[in-house]
Amino acid sequence: MTRRIILIAAIASSALLTAGCAKLDNPAQEQNSICFQAGCSLLRDDATKAYEPLTSEQQMLSFRVYGTKTVSGNRSTVFHGEEVKNIYSNWQYSPIRFWDSSASRYEFLGIAGPSESAITLDLENPLSATVTYNPTEAEYDLMAACYYRSSNAQGTLDMSTPVELHFEHFLSAVNVKVTNDSPTQEITLLQYGFRNLCTEAEVRFSFSTSTPQAQWQDLSRKKNTTDLLLTNDKPSWNMMIPQDLNTLSLAPLLMIQYRVGPEDTGEIVETPIRLSNITTLGGNNITQWEAGKKYTYNIHIRYGGGITVHVITTEWDERKAGTPGLIVS
Repeated sequence: MTRRIILIAAIASSALLTAGCAKLDNPAQEQNSICFQAGCSLLRDDATKAYEPLTSEQQMLSFRVYGTKTVSGNRSTVFHGEEVKNIYSNWQYSPIRFWDSSASRYEFLGIAGPSESAITLDLENPLSATVTYNPTEAEYDLMAACYYRSSNAQGTLDMSTPVELHFEHFLSAVNVKVTNDSPTQEITLLQYGFRNLCTEAEVRFSFSTSTPQAQWQDLSRKKNTTDLLLTNDKPSWNMMIPQDLNTLSLAPLLMIQYRVGPEDTGEIVETPIRLSNITTLGGNNITQWEAGKKYTYNIHIRYGGGITVHVITTEWDERKAGTPGLIVS
């Protein structure tokens, strides 16, 4: 078994709408500038990989936007992965783009989380972008959003209202909690981890009229390795690739390593648990990790009585804010 210990951070998420638009010297230009309205969510600081989760006051710092316009049946690029930054509670990008009144349609695709080097763009129809994600190397909340605008029946294009990008989560959040049910016996959790999972994948986000379509491709070929994640006394969320847990070969496993007894003389026990066999409190098996959902595995260890485990599934936590929206510009 190959063991690689990595540090992970807790990731929280809340929706927050902020507003503001770039001020230009020419009022007419300002009115026709392309602005965005986007929901903000919490992202971890991937550069530090710190233990501490981001607080509720911290917001998404940036996202990348891709966009095309159609004029007389011909599509052309308007945004090519430009970074939109949240600076002093105001979204900014440069140089400013302006609506083309001769265009019959605009399409936009926003991606938040990865760096530019992890994204490749496809301007074919539909507008698409591909992201490479490896949870053992990068832990961030991968989100995407899309929007389109077409001219009305009179051939007029709305150039006064912002583009609304509603970001949604496209990873699965997994958490493991361990409880010692043996009050008379010292049991210490050493490590937990996963085996036979998809550990590297590409996801192709394609424009649609509402939520981007996501197609995942496994790049890891589910090698027979284990990444053991260092645990601590704080809740830790793993941002995992959505995937099937009920495979016929190389079944995905949750690995538990713990010590029974004192540190110097205790016995070290390592137990594999097939993920697809773990049930909810209602007795339902979880056979896949779905995008935008959280999975909490509660493990109870009793000396001489083995291990019991169940999983709680919830939608990704979001906290709506009662503040007006910030217009991205």
